[in-house]
Amino acid sequence: MEGILYDDSSVYIFLLVSVVIGGAAGFSTGRAIALTWRPGWHLIASALVLGVAVRFIHHALFGASFLLSHYYFIDAFLVLIAAFTGFRLTRVKQMTTRYRWLYEAAGRFGWKPATPPARSSSPTSHDPLTPQASDHHKHCPSSSRPNGSATIATTGLG
Repeated sequence: MEGILYDDSSVYIFLLVSVVIGGAAGFSTGRAIALTWRPGWHLIASALVLGVAVRFIHHALFGASFLLSHYYFIDAFLVLIAAFTGFRLTRVKQMTTRYRWLYEAAGRFGWKPATPPARSSSPTSHDPLTPQASDHHKHCPSSSRPNGSATIATTGLG
C-alpha cells in the first residue's frame, strides 16, 4: 500500500526513516553549518545529498524505490526543513549571545537590534563610564590647585 508521500509498505517506516532519521540528520547538519558560520545556501546542497541518503535507507532496508523523483524530493524537502530549523535556532543563539550588545532575540527564529537601556534624567544618576566634571580632580594632579597650575617639588640637589 503506497501513499502520496511515501512508497513504503507502512506509514510508520516513512515516519521513522524520513522524519525521524532524516530530520535528525538534517537538524544536525543545519546546526553544524551555523556553528561554522557558513552561509545559509549551504543548507540546500547538504539537504540534496542527505535526501539521497534517506532514499538509500528506504531502498536498502525496506525495498522501496531508490531515486524515484517524487519521493526523493519529498525526503529532501523534509531534510531541508529540519536543516533550516537547526540552522536558524543555532544562528539566533549565536547572534544573541556573542553580540548581545547589538542584538536581542525576536522569537525563536529571529533577532532584532538591541534597544539601548533607558537613561534616567535625574541629576543624581551617575554613569561610571562617562567622565563628570567632579571626577576630573581625582585623575589629574594638575587640577589640584584652584587656578589649574601644578606645583613642582624641587630638591635642593641642583
